[in-house]
Amino acid sequence: LPWYFTDPVAADEQRAANRKLVDELSRFAPVLVDEHLGVETDPRLFSDTNWHLSEEGARLRSREFGRSLTIWLKQ
Repeated sequence: LPWYFTDPVAADEQRAANRKLVDELSRFAPVLVDEHLGVETDPRLFSDTNWHLSEEGARLRSREFGRSLTIWLKQ
């Protein structure tokens, strides 16, 4: 899932909804592990919208994506 800036008050609810989506998708295709479940509450990781990562956010997301991909490839 792409990361989306979410108000901390709504983070748990959004993660639950994303978990449901990931569970449904995993029935048809492999899904990479994302501990954030697409929800990020740190505004410093975003630039001009809730979807666009800042330089710091892109670096962090890329590292975590790489880690998840490595885990999946070793299975």
